[in-house]
Amino acid sequence: MLLVFLLLPQFFILPLFPQPSLLLCLNPTWLPIARVLAGQFSPMINGFGLANTSVALFGGYLFALGESDLPYAIKLTQNGEIITLGRHAFYSNPFLNMTAHPKIDPNTGEAFAFGYDIFPPFLTYFRINEEGIKQDD
Repeated sequence: MLLVFLLLPQFFILPLFPQPSLLLCLNPTWLPIARVLAGQFSPMINGFGLANTSVALFGGYLFALGESDLPYAIKLTQNGEIITLGRHAFYSNPFLNMTAHPKIDPNTGEAFAFGYDIFPPFLTYFRINEEGIKQDD
């Protein structure tokens, strides 16, 4: 079995005091509170997903995908190390999430995916062209 770990901003928590660090270990609901207090919670910049569902190659990048966030662009080095390049918004207005299972057309290289939200429009369908640019919903 191969275990892969991505270096995502969500995992950098600066311990403020030893006692809150202990609380983080005991109760995971303290984690978002600690991130806000440490000034590290910015979902539009750092994201909030885990990118732990699938990996896809399209638009000239290799992406780690999760259902609740934008994809994270990753890079493989020649010695097999995985480097996280960061969240990728496909050169369009920021959108919050996309499915972790985009469908890639093998003939054109385009990716087809959808995003969802609790506010209207609840479901959007979009295309990412072969250059990695998101097209209109």
